[in-house]
Amino acid sequence: MTEIPSNKLITAMHGVQGALTGVKRDSSNPYFSNRYASLEAVIDTLRPHLQEHGLIVTQAPGRMTEHGCLEVTTTISHISGQSMTTRFEIPLTKRDAQGAGSAITYASRYSLMSLFMLPPTDDDGEGAIDRPTRVVSEVPTAPTKSSNGIKKDNPDRWKQVERLIRDATTTDMLRDLKVGLIDEVKDWPVAWREALNDEYSKRYEELA
Repeated sequence: MTEIPSNKLITAMHGVQGALTGVKRDSSNPYFSNRYASLEAVIDTLRPHLQEHGLIVTQAPGRMTEHGCLEVTTTISHISGQSMTTRFEIPLTKRDAQGAGSAITYASRYSLMSLFMLPPTDDDGEGAIDRPTRVVSEVPTAPTKSSNGIKKDNPDRWKQVERLIRDATTTDMLRDLKVGLIDEVKDWPVAWREALNDEYSKRYEELA
């Protein structure tokens, strides 16, 4: 059960969130041509600000749930003794040490990014604080479908693609899958391609 944080912890988290706007995408997935922020980059970005505001973060894997998920617990503690705890359950698609390690890394990374509102960016998180204000066009644009759009509009195809990604047991198989999907996915809305990238990157990390 998540504990309700009190004022000192909230004040410290407010300070950390206010100091950063993002974490640099320092890693790449060569098989799907996308970049992401590694766990190391997330920790390096957060560490000086956590120490400045008296925060300590611990993360640890826990039990396997009845649904075949691995539980990763994140605890944020303030030097005053106040703390809060959250849990992230991630499915284990490969039940061995490598699969467990990839799942723990994935859950740890996204837990930290979510708790501290730290989105991945193409710029260094520190430098992004002072970047010029971006000019936004006032020309109205068509609404973008959510990342769940393909699941609703074409659930059978989405399930089929998800199954193909899960069934891949080597990075070579993933490479072949990517090549086979190129012509199809290039016409998908951006949100759909991003959702596919997430699925693909997760499986790639498990295999790599």
